[in-house]
Amino acid sequence: MVIFKEAESLGLRVPKKVNSIETSDYPTLAVRPKFSVLDCSKIKDVFGIAPSNWKNEVKNVIKKST
Repeated sequence: MVIFKEAESLGLRVPKKVNSIETSDYPTLAVRPKFSVLDCSKIKDVFGIAPSNWKNEVKNVIKKST
C-alpha cells in the first residue's frame, strides 16, 4: 500500500481496491517459503554498506517515473 499512497500523493491514478491472494492460489514450479526476509548484514559487515530505507526508495522511484 505504500506504493499506492505515494503515487496518490503525487496525483497519480491508483486502483481503489487490490485483491490479495494466497501463494497456493498462484502455483509455480519454485517452492516458496512461508516467511522469508532479505538479510543484508553481510554486505554491511564486509563492505560497510547500509541498506537504504525502502519506503524512501519507493518514493524516489515513483517520482523519477512521473
